[in-house]
Amino acid sequence: MLVPRSTDGRSESLPIDPGLGRLALETAVPVGEGEPRQALSMASRQTTIHSLPTRLQESQRERQMLSKFGRFAALVTALMAVVGVAQASASTWNVTGSTSFTASGNPGSLSTSRGTLSCTGGTATGRFSAASSTSVPWNNAATGSVTFAGCRIGGTSYAASCTNSLNAVSYSAGVTTGTLSNVVCVVQLAGRTLCNVNSGLNTLSGRYTNATSTLNVDANTTSLLVTNATGQTCPLGDNLTGSLTALVARVTSSPAPVLTLS
Repeated sequence: MLVPRSTDGRSESLPIDPGLGRLALETAVPVGEGEPRQALSMASRQTTIHSLPTRLQESQRERQMLSKFGRFAALVTALMAVVGVAQASASTWNVTGSTSFTASGNPGSLSTSRGTLSCTGGTATGRFSAASSTSVPWNNAATGSVTFAGCRIGGTSYAASCTNSLNAVSYSAGVTTGTLSNVVCVVQLAGRTLCNVNSGLNTLSGRYTNATSTLNVDANTTSLLVTNATGQTCPLGDNLTGSLTALVARVTSSPAPVLTLS
């Protein structure tokens, strides 16, 4: 049996291979047509293979970007939470009763290595700067002055007085804990100032109790500096640290200030 075959536009017959039971037949495809298809397939596979690292890198970059975005989102959430807590915890100092007061003090003393100034008591006056404040701590919440009585150094009588600022720092169960700053005191004899006593940048610690209308000033051995007044000689010495005993002053005016933080 013959099978037609076309080559270069001409036909010729090919025999069937009876031994193999199949056609000894070449595909009727122009010579060389299969090679470009094979080359194209190989090029496509090579392109795919070469593009794998790039795709992997892009995938890694995408994961890194997502990870960074996740961390950024978490940070923003945390910051918003902190701001929310800060807003929720905002507090206000309130002064009820009266914003001005008068108080009487107990005996106290100031000592240096040169001598001791002892007083039998004192009278204090003060005034709060406002009826309320949102500043915590509330610096310069009040200003006060005190005039001491019965003061002596050795056998000689002296006059002593001080001015100061009161700062409200914290509050708990009717008690305000704070400090006294800008303490400036003078010791005088016959109207002439002999000694200056200053806290400088230091402070004294203390607390005010609403229930008893009492201001307690803690003993202090480091914050007060005693110096000579200009052109004078201080009987307590010059440029010496003063040691102050604890002081207690109770408000005698009515109504007494009531200080709260809420």
